[in-house]
Amino acid sequence: MKTNKAVAVLAVLVPMALATGAAVAYDAAADTATAGTSEMNDALQLLISFLDGPLGTIFAIVAFAVGLGISAVTQSMMGIAGGVFVALLANYGASIIVGVTGAAESNV
Repeated sequence: MKTNKAVAVLAVLVPMALATGAAVAYDAAADTATAGTSEMNDALQLLISFLDGPLGTIFAIVAFAVGLGISAVTQSMMGIAGGVFVALLANYGASIIVGVTGAAESNV
């Protein structure tokens, strides 16, 4: 049973980790306090646009479908609850985080 849960968690987390890893940039040549600020703002805007656009909707649908499948296999409602939670985070998470932090760009 633990193997199935691990595979399900990896199926949800790996695409997001790959998208996050591809969006991060760092300029090692100019290592100052403001180095990389514009690149990170670009990466932030790219990630927010991914989640607010069709990719976020697709991710939410896939997360719900995976949760539904896990619920069918384990005969428990926790899979659906987890799928709905991840789908809500994918759909509204970027807006919530931007609202909490107060800005979509850093002002360093």
